[in-house]
Amino acid sequence: MSKKNEPPGGGQVETQRFMRVAEVCEFFSISRATLYRWIAAKRFPSPISLGPNTVAWRQHTILNWEG
Repeated sequence: MSKKNEPPGGGQVETQRFMRVAEVCEFFSISRATLYRWIAAKRFPSPISLGPNTVAWRQHTILNWEG
């Protein structure tokens, strides 16, 4: 029997971390212009819109990307 506050599936909750533009640029040591140039050229995954002026990428997408 599961515990009261434990989520279904045995307590394993997958959290998704998002990386914003500045963090992605720092991670790859590139400028914002380069990042958006790569996106426009389909060389980099498109971001996910989190709001009207906010985009980000799922961390696992960035870590698994092979350029």
